[in-house]
Amino acid sequence: MFAASRFLDDAERRLLRFGDGREIPVPKNLLRPESDGSYLLTIPVSDLEQPGPASVGQGRTVIPAIEEQLEVTKRVVETGRLRIHKTVESTDSVIDEPLMHQSYEVERIPVNRILTESVEARYEGDVLILPVLEEVLVVEKRLVLREELRITPKRTETRDTEKHTLRREHLEVERVSS
Repeated sequence: MFAASRFLDDAERRLLRFGDGREIPVPKNLLRPESDGSYLLTIPVSDLEQPGPASVGQGRTVIPAIEEQLEVTKRVVETGRLRIHKTVESTDSVIDEPLMHQSYEVERIPVNRILTESVEARYEGDVLILPVLEEVLVVEKRLVLREELRITPKRTETRDTEKHTLRREHLEVERVSS
């Protein structure tokens, strides 16, 4: 069995390769292409310079055409490497915010006055006045105002300074040869 394989670069001849590995250059005018992709050798193989076995049928020699196919594959190729350096930058930040504190100043004022009726709590401006009453047993009962508590709101503002650490990351990318 033999087959036409790759053609010579010669424009006038083609290379005929046999199944046993032998190759014979054949002039193009002795090969006729067939509709099934094979070639018909128009002379007997024995007439060639180096005769060999052929596929002969009803007085004609058939040479099957061989087609080469390209197989494409992919593979992973390392073209380089990267090294990444990460640094953390720390900065101190000072926060200075006003804080409101409210405290109360309590002032005790003795009154010691006899009342005919109960006295309610009252405001004089921002000052809350709370009466402190006492019942005293006498031959007769009298209501005596012993003292008043004067409660005045007092506001002060202070600064509360705190130190906080803030961080920021920086990345540096370096290409490393493989």
